[in-house]
Amino acid sequence: MKIKETLVTEAQAEEVEKLLIQTESFISIDSSDVNRALDGKTGIMYQGQEDLSVGYESFVQNFFKEILAKEQVKNCECILLSIGNIESDPLTMTALDIVNDFLGELPSEVDAMWNVINTNPAEGLTITAICTRSI
Repeated sequence: MKIKETLVTEAQAEEVEKLLIQTESFISIDSSDVNRALDGKTGIMYQGQEDLSVGYESFVQNFFKEILAKEQVKNCECILLSIGNIESDPLTMTALDIVNDFLGELPSEVDAMWNVINTNPAEGLTITAICTRSI
């Protein structure tokens, strides 16, 4: 799996909001969450995308396994997660358990916020994780 890494700063809060906030998501992040994660901080945005044929469980497990090895993730103060859900092939409880297990691997002081947004099947399976730390 290829995970795209992009530097993010407080100046990009509006772009991050457009990417992560969706009014019709059933678990959501809002603009105050984005501001809390980015205010006075810098970080890395990790974006993973795979074809539907991979399956949610495998995709979610591989994504989190790969980013958990990154120093920026291990040492973050805040993490925003956005998981794409395709209504015609919805997330499973097993996939959500993997998300929970990943969050459990982070230090307890990490401020973790996450959402599940509806995505277009043409986009495939998607996860965005933004890990930030004070400047």
